[in-house]
Amino acid sequence: MNQLLNNAPCGFLVFADDGNITEINLTLQEMLGFEREELINFNIAKIFSTGGRIFYQTHFFRS
Repeated sequence: MNQLLNNAPCGFLVFADDGNITEINLTLQEMLGFEREELINFNIAKIFSTGGRIFYQTHFFRS
């Protein structure tokens, strides 16, 4: 990941169409309290609260 994004003061991640995290910066790793290896290929929906999960499923996976 670009050094600028990795050290940005805000959390940043990239996820695939299936919702699995493919990239995550150091700031967000620290915010979530996990190591990079634990978060890569982790499904983003599992991080959200119930309301966040509903929003994510509604807006990213419309039929």
